[in-house]
Amino acid sequence: MADRVGNEFGSKKKESLRIKTEEVDFCVLMFLNGYIDPQNISLFQEEIDKALSSGYINFIFDCEELNHISSTNLGIFTDLQNTVKPYSGDIVFYGLNGKVLETFNLLGFYDYFMVATDIYEAIDLLIYREDETHIEKKIVFPITFNCPICGVRLKATKQGLFQCSACKTALSIDSDGHVILG
Repeated sequence: MADRVGNEFGSKKKESLRIKTEEVDFCVLMFLNGYIDPQNISLFQEEIDKALSSGYINFIFDCEELNHISSTNLGIFTDLQNTVKPYSGDIVFYGLNGKVLETFNLLGFYDYFMVATDIYEAIDLLIYREDETHIEKKIVFPITFNCPICGVRLKATKQGLFQCSACKTALSIDSDGHVILG
């Protein structure tokens, strides 16, 4: 019985973070799988250092399979941002979900970093970005508005189809925050 228990424990090797790195012409794409914590942050830092030493200043992080990042380890991304910004580099995240998205939101990082919905938008953000010092960032959502039928005050956190809570009128809100009868 003791041998069986010992073998079971020995056979469970837990790999907490897997990183797949792809070099693209102008950036490094890192697919993150698992979680980032104090025990594996040095592995992650090594991958970032390899890319930096190869001359890359633009990074895209695929976080679709990233389950967790400890708030203390988010500093690695701010350090990277501070390293690449003077060289006109940048970093973009996509696929943020669950606890990772929650951590980003709680610490205000969602507004600090560029966040895309998918890889194509992430690439576009890096290719077509402009000097943000000359552009006023347009924040549309969340918005509050009055129902065009009954006048009840409503709130929308994103674009899409909605229903007035009072008169049940179908409403559509576009990406610019315009309200249209649905």
